[in-house]
Amino acid sequence: MGRSQEIWGPDCRQFRPERFIEDPKLANDAFRFPAFQGGPRTCLGQNMAYLEEQTLLAMILQRYDFDLVPGQDIRILLSLTLPMANNLKLKFTKRATTTPA
Repeated sequence: MGRSQEIWGPDCRQFRPERFIEDPKLANDAFRFPAFQGGPRTCLGQNMAYLEEQTLLAMILQRYDFDLVPGQDIRILLSLTLPMANNLKLKFTKRATTTPA
């Protein structure tokens, strides 16, 4: 389902996270993103997992800037968990800290 052209359109195999910004309904549709299942039997830990994700992401984004290392071969392998064929290499740079006045 995660790579279905019927659901995601002709660019289904491209990594395009901005598609969720362009169409906010996609981000809130449990049947299009089935990691936690949909309907009456959704995962009990879904809300906790999202809270942990948002907290960690906020902490990282406050402290670091990051960029993709150029020249990578970014491909996803077909399997149950869709791992990457190669590691995703990022360059993290610590942000300058500012002290409150």
